[in-house]
Amino acid sequence: GGAMVWRASVGEPGEFGSRSTSYLVTVVTDLPGYGNGEGGAEVTAQCRRRYSDFDKLHRALRKAGVKGLPKYPGKALFGQRFNDKVIQERMEFFQAILKVVALDEGLCKGDLIRDFICRVPSGSTT
Repeated sequence: GGAMVWRASVGEPGEFGSRSTSYLVTVVTDLPGYGNGEGGAEVTAQCRRRYSDFDKLHRALRKAGVKGLPKYPGKALFGQRFNDKVIQERMEFFQAILKVVALDEGLCKGDLIRDFICRVPSGSTT
């Protein structure tokens, strides 16, 4: 088999029924376990994730000894949470985490990342 495909992008910040901004995460991959893909053919998986989700992911990756993770963006001051600069910095932070993940086939195939992308948050109806 050739190199695996696993590309992620983050965009479309929006507020959906809650006070926190969520971001659309899109992953294109030919690994099994994403969407209904059995692997081998590219599938696109999408989810909306909040800053807190990425925060948990970042911590889990750090605990797992993953190298090259980005530094946290500056804390958003209260009332500043939704300004464009904060959102832009966060999207770059999320994108940088996913770039590190994309370089590591083991991570891309592992439960941590698959759950992050594919898990349906409890209590949400989409």
